[in-house]
Amino acid sequence: MEPYHSVAVIGAGAAGLFCASQLRSRFPDVIVLEAQDHVGGRIRQAHGMAPWPIEMGPEFVHGANSVLVDMAKEHGITFQEREWPDFWHFGESTGGAGLVFDGEVDEEIEKIHDIFESAASEGASKRMIAAADASYANDFCCSLEQLGLRELIEEGRGWRYRETYLCMDHSMGFVVDRLSAGLDIKTNWPLEHISYSAEGALLTCVDGRRLRAGKVVIAVPLNVMRDGLINFIPSLPQPKLDAIQRVRMGNVVKILLTFSRQFWPEGMYDIICPDSFVPELWMLRYDNAKPTQTGAASAGAVRWAREEKCRQDLRLQQQTLVPAPTSSSEPAQQQASSNERNTSNSSTTDRFPHVLVGFIAGTRADEASKLRPDEVVTRFLDQIDKVFGKPGDLTPATASLAQSRVIDWSKEKYVRGAYSYPTLGAELGDRCKISSSVMGTLFFAGEHCNPDIGPTVQGAIETGQRAALELEAVLKFRYEECMIYDVTMYEPFTGSFVALPDAHNTQARYDFDITSPSGVRIHELQGQAEGKFHLVPYETGRYKFCMRLNQERSGARYVLTREVVWDLHIGHPDPAMHDNVKENETQALWAYVHLVDSQLQQLKATQLYLYWRERRHRQTVDSTKQRVLWYAAGRASTLAFVSIAQVFVIRRMFSK
Repeated sequence: MEPYHSVAVIGAGAAGLFCASQLRSRFPDVIVLEAQDHVGGRIRQAHGMAPWPIEMGPEFVHGANSVLVDMAKEHGITFQEREWPDFWHFGESTGGAGLVFDGEVDEEIEKIHDIFESAASEGASKRMIAAADASYANDFCCSLEQLGLRELIEEGRGWRYRETYLCMDHSMGFVVDRLSAGLDIKTNWPLEHISYSAEGALLTCVDGRRLRAGKVVIAVPLNVMRDGLINFIPSLPQPKLDAIQRVRMGNVVKILLTFSRQFWPEGMYDIICPDSFVPELWMLRYDNAKPTQTGAASAGAVRWAREEKCRQDLRLQQQTLVPAPTSSSEPAQQQASSNERNTSNSSTTDRFPHVLVGFIAGTRADEASKLRPDEVVTRFLDQIDKVFGKPGDLTPATASLAQSRVIDWSKEKYVRGAYSYPTLGAELGDRCKISSSVMGTLFFAGEHCNPDIGPTVQGAIETGQRAALELEAVLKFRYEECMIYDVTMYEPFTGSFVALPDAHNTQARYDFDITSPSGVRIHELQGQAEGKFHLVPYETGRYKFCMRLNQERSGARYVLTREVVWDLHIGHPDPAMHDNVKENETQALWAYVHLVDSQLQQLKATQLYLYWRERRHRQTVDSTKQRVLWYAAGRASTLAFVSIAQVFVIRRMFSK
């Protein structure tokens, strides 16, 4: 018989891990299933190239006001705030100014923040468009023509993390290790299909393994859903499928290079190159970062020991040998094993602290994906040589290259891209449709599920938190839930509950009772869909309010359980006086209420849009009818005039 778990989380990325960590206290048997051979999803590192692990996925933290920053600081991680962009490099097609510090750019580049308003009203120059495409569009993981203004405006409204660019002093894998600590995680568990109903789900792996779960949280990348790697039985609701197809996920190609010497100015960390093969490159040091164990446990331990030894010996050995340039040509899905081969076959002298990373996103990344890895590296080296070359040292990058690696996220079978972007053609509310639960059994998380369109690590974590709270809210009154409140003697309390009907107009039935501090049951209802109570307590202490689903009267098929509305007032009728109500016991329910409110706001926005579209259509139809009437009247008048003229002419001819 298949093993059973209360909750199964599909995907061991940031969203899935955070969701599982939030649910573990209430559901100790929660399990995380990951299709890849490592934990962390798109948070991965390349080991063996530098004294620290180089990030293959997300590297910067966008905004200081986030759950990611708060969680990292709890574990002693510090951040360094950076200005973005740091430098610009303009080639011949964009003015030929060369390297320019961001604080010294001309007025035309400063207007890029208003590029969309300028393009709409005054018009933008080709140089502005090229700069905006290399900076903002590349950062959004797309090109300018793929950016959708509707979602872009929504992203701007929902951005609450503050405009700061932060660099961690540790690897992102450090966060993954903390999130995954203590969780039951199964890697190499790619799903083939999920058969679900109101009572639970049956998960089937591609190799035939099976697992049953009461609830399932789907935290896989958007393109895994779009490409149908997981088959849902029955099919997901059509509005959700349509939204999944409308929202798009861009690709990223990262190029990791290490050099035997530093040929860029001290203090420089980032360059935007509007007219180049690689639109953005940066050079960072992570002296405090240590290898993480996001892969297999044994491999992580080996890397840890090797890196520690490397850090101790680097200062003495890094100048003794300049290794021959190497280039990794493995596809992205083979790079975990490739890292191990490079680490085991290279000495610590191969690891130089002079690291440069190239970042190509969107359509540029799609074009780079068509090239061989060595061609990508060669073109990038030529670009760097043009930026930093000088008389007597025309090819500093090519001459001092130590190692290179190309990571193409579109070639990861169970990722198929980097992150979603504000999509042209996406409709308001699409992200909410993607994240909405199905049958009270399937829940969805991931950066593409963020209604504020925040395609960041903290955005993904927040969706995992929301999915956990929503799942708890659904389970709040499923079988039995007891709430305890402190009540003072003679302080009256009133309350009510009601089970709202489901799609089949069926209400669940509940048994409800109130127990006094001495253990006496002072109020009881059996098998009711709704109930009210008003009592005056004769004891001071903790009163227990319990609700139990009455299976006999509700029926075994009844599954939608989030529909219970609970209300309790203690003492003074003014809600502001209800200090005895414990908000932490209703946190999950309030989270669901806020979620519904957010969805209602999205629905109102959609309705408003449809109203104006219908009104415009009606005006168009009315104006068309008027034009047709005027045309018909004019045509009839013309025909009448011609007929009268003909009669007049004929009569005149015959009169002669």
